[in-house]
Amino acid sequence: MKSNEVVKTIENLDLIYKKANSTSSRKIFFISIIEYIDFLYKNQSLKILWDLINRLRDEDEDLKKFNKAKEEAERKIKAVFNKVKKFINKNKIENPFILEEIERFESLEKGTLATTGDEISFKYKCVSGILFFLLKQKNKDYLEFCRGFGEISDEFIVKEWYFNKNLLCYEENLSKIGRVKYIKPWFSFDKLNEFYSVFNDVEKMKLEAYRSNKIFDLWGYGLLANDIKIILSSNESEQPKFIKREDYEFYFTKLHSFIKQTLEIINRKLNEKTDNKKWFYDKDKAVLFIEGKEVKFKKDKFRGKLMELLTKNEKNQKKEWNWDEIIIAIEATEEPDIKYKNKVFEAGRDINEYIASKTGKTDFLVVSTQTISINKKYLS
Repeated sequence: MKSNEVVKTIENLDLIYKKANSTSSRKIFFISIIEYIDFLYKNQSLKILWDLINRLRDEDEDLKKFNKAKEEAERKIKAVFNKVKKFINKNKIENPFILEEIERFESLEKGTLATTGDEISFKYKCVSGILFFLLKQKNKDYLEFCRGFGEISDEFIVKEWYFNKNLLCYEENLSKIGRVKYIKPWFSFDKLNEFYSVFNDVEKMKLEAYRSNKIFDLWGYGLLANDIKIILSSNESEQPKFIKREDYEFYFTKLHSFIKQTLEIINRKLNEKTDNKKWFYDKDKAVLFIEGKEVKFKKDKFRGKLMELLTKNEKNQKKEWNWDEIIIAIEATEEPDIKYKNKVFEAGRDINEYIASKTGKTDFLVVSTQTISINKKYLS
């Protein structure tokens, strides 16, 4: 991105954000969110922002700890469940309560059962419930089996389940990520992006959730779509059930502040780079920008063509050009006539004089009767 493109992008995003922030209309506010995310997606030069947000999410230490605790809790609870189920099948235990808990656990695993609470905690309750019921039978064989998963007295009283430690670690990290996520830019983006995606193609999202056996997500997308329908209607008296404007105002402000600050940093670095170089040549407009001043050339004239050649890329800028190399490149001739030698010299001299008349800089080019190059003092 060029500095002027960054500035224009900031201005466009600011306009959308300010429109959302200043309106009392619920409909205009949420349409502004859709417009904002749509602008981010359709502006390919902003891919750097997607990469940054994804990297922040991937490298977030709180999220890493949460995901690790979640994975370990799920693995441990599943391992206990498998052993318990094997024991029940081996001993042909057909108690309706136990069989029901097994069915509920397996339905959660398959994604055919959704819970409004935390799924891992729910699975823990299924497994611990089965073990408690086995102990309730006051069977010594059952007691010895259950002792493989916890500390239990001879009176069948459970002091602790060993796998509860994994659950507690998970719940601790769940509680923390539930608090700190609100200061994370990636969380605000995820919330706004979910809103945008459901608005844009809820059927696609529901289909993906269905194929992944994410029944809770499938149900959630349907509820979100219903709320969006209410929000975008003209009836402001009908209230959405799950979407609250104040929440999305927070997400919008958090994301916009992050994006604006990031773009301003990018722009500052671009300007620093430009300042170090001290100049920039726009080949399309045939304009040399040097220390805040503009020097306009005629693109189709020899001097304009010479400037474009000398400034084309870093390699050309650092090269000391012989007069015949210049003619070969500009005039597309393989054997330059000696008469062109003086033409090249005069063009280089005239360019320096022209730049000096506009900027006071007399030495942009180093010109001799044989060669021309950009003065090293103007190269970063």
